[in-house]
Formats: sequence, structure tokens, C-alpha cells
Amino acid sequence: MNKAMKTGEKRHLRVCIISFPMPSFWVIDIFLYDLIKIFEPLCDKLFVVGGRNAKVTNFSEKIKLINIKTAMHYRETIYPKWWSLVLQCFKITTIQIKICWILMKLSKKIDVVFFYVGGANLFLPVIMAKILRKHVITSAIGLGSLSYKRSRNGKFFGKTANVYATTLDVLETAIFNFSDLIIAESPSAVNFLGLNKYRQKVLVSGARYIDTKLFRIKKEYIQRMNLIGYIGRLDEGKGVMNFVRAMPLILEKQSNLKFFIGGCGTLAEIIKEELKNNNLSQRVELVGWIPHDKVTNYLNEMKLFVLPSYSEGLPTVVLEAMACGTPVLATPVGGIPDVIKDDETGFILQDNSPECIAKTIVRVFQYKNVDRIINNARELIQNNYTYDAAIERYRKILFIH
Repeated sequence: MNKAMKTGEKRHLRVCIISFPMPSFWVIDIFLYDLIKIFEPLCDKLFVVGGRNAKVTNFSEKIKLINIKTAMHYRETIYPKWWSLVLQCFKITTIQIKICWILMKLSKKIDVVFFYVGGANLFLPVIMAKILRKHVITSAIGLGSLSYKRSRNGKFFGKTANVYATTLDVLETAIFNFSDLIIAESPSAVNFLGLNKYRQKVLVSGARYIDTKLFRIKKEYIQRMNLIGYIGRLDEGKGVMNFVRAMPLILEKQSNLKFFIGGCGTLAEIIKEELKNNNLSQRVELVGWIPHDKVTNYLNEMKLFVLPSYSEGLPTVVLEAMACGTPVLATPVGGIPDVIKDDETGFILQDNSPECIAKTIVRVFQYKNVDRIINNARELIQNNYTYDAAIERYRKILFIH
């Protein structure tokens, strides 16, 4: 342990958080915002480099938000697809060069560079941080290469798919090799993401926190309608299409259920078409993107939250559902098995096929002791995922160098 941590000595800490400007609102409005709140009491100076600024709040003067002013787009939103791909590659390169330039200008003002969201897209900035002799910390929330490989429906210009996944893997591996410290969100995530070979510099302390004043039980479970929901990005890696395809199978066994999908992404229109083709439009509520402070209201209407992802870190929405007294059904990927224990704190899918999702949901709705699941899950959140607990975890991360 660092000497300053042992003695309680004050350390002057100047940190730069780098977050690649992903097209998802969730990255800014949830992930990055929460991380800034955790870092604020720990740093003397904090620079945050990303896309559009996090929502306005009462951050102190020691925090400076730097907007790269170049935003990514979802590949499927621009046609023709080849042009969308070319434009996306151009943006990724441009953004990395801009981040490198910002790091050079901040060089004398920072000691630590914390790479948060972006994965392989942050390769050049990681190299620049090492050239500038900064302490590099990389957060392994998830791996794009792993998510892509595991997605059964992942398609990327036919035969170039393997080249794309391999390129991501090479870049991600290089980033981890250049990092001084790698942060995983839970022990299971270390194994799932293949980080065991970096054991000497992996620290399992990266989970954020849940605002238990906001995310709490507002409506008792027994008072809720038979609603099954999903909230998150609408893309292949989340397995949401498998959830949609499971719906007809579920209704064959249990016809008194309704469904909810909240989020935006590349599959939005495809999901609408799938629901229309299966005459499910009246059974499923689609609401698009949900502001973070409204998520709790939707979770409190559900009797089951489903997350059939191919790859994850430790999804915040899972922890939020648990805090709201909403049972969770999820695949055992990333850090999920560390919080969702089957028949103890939630329910685990053997796989994320439509057939397995349908069969398991029917089983959950026949489960006799849901109250025990709910109580166990909420106790886990209250004991391990508070704001104060997150600050102590990140204190160890930042003061270990």
C-alpha cells in the first residue's frame, strides 16, 4: 500500500479522465457523470476530456470539462454503409489525434491519465500518455472485440468480420500492455475479459455506485403488473433481439404478460419491424432513450428486468434494478455472476437464445419466493455499492502509484 495511504498524508493528485465520445447518451449521462462525482473529493485538479459535456451540475472549480467537439455516429444511421464506415474511421482517427494534442497541452498540469470508455479507440492517446511519462490507468469495462465475437448476429461486411475483430483485439491488448494499472469492475470480469495474464497490474475495484435515494422501491412488487422489461443500448452485443424473438415463445406459455423496451441504438427500427411482423406491437411498449433520473420509475413498474448480453463489465442498470426491488434475469457474463447468484439475488440464463430466455422467464414467474430474492439483492447493494464505498475503492486506485 502507498505510504500516503498508510499514514493518511495528503497527496496532491492531478488527474485527466479520457472518455471517447461514443454515440450513446448513457456513456455521458450515467457513466462519466458518476465517475466525476467519485473523483471530485479525491483530486486537487481534474480534467475531463470527452464529447458533449456531462449534464450541468454543481461541480467545483477544480474540475474542467474539455469537449473534443467531434462526435461519433451509429454506423447504421448513415447510408450508403461503405460511406458510413469510411466516415466512422475518419472520426475515430481525428478524435484520437485531438485527444493526443489535448494531452500534450495538459502535460505539465496532470500526473495521472485515466482512460475510461473507448477501448481500442483510445490506442493513440494511451501511447501519447506513456510518451509524456504519465501514470496510465485503463478501465476494462468491456471489450469491443469480445462482444463482437460473441454476438451470433454480428455482421460487418461479410469476410472482413474476422479482420475487424482481430484488429480490435490487437489494439486492446496493446493498450493493456502499455497501461500501468488495469481496473476491472469485479473478480468474474477479470476472467471473462481475459485479464488474468495481466494479474500483477489488475485491480478489482472499478465498480461505480448506486444512488439509493433515487433508486429505491417506490412500488411494492405485489402491486406491479406482469411487466418484463429491458433498458439499455439497442445493439447486437446486448442480446436484445434475442429477447424480442423470445416474446412469442413466452406468450405461448403465459399469455398475461406485457413487455417494455427502453433505449436507442442501431436495432431500433429492426425491433419495431420484428414486433410488427409478430403482431406484438400492442404487447410491447417502446419508449426510446430514458433520462437517467427517470429510469427508476420504469424499473419500479417491472416484475422482471432482463439483460441477455453477450458481453458486459458490471452493468449499472442491473445494480439499479436490484436497488428498486426488481428481480434481474441476466446472462453470466463479465461481472454479472458476482452480483447475480441464481435463486439467491436474481436469476441466471444458461445462454441467451430466445428459447432459453423464454423458458427461464416462465420459470421465474412460477417462482414461489421472490421476496427473498428481492431482499437479498437490495441488501447486497446497500452493503457494497454506495457512494462512500465507491470513493474508498477509487482512493486505492488513484493512490497506488
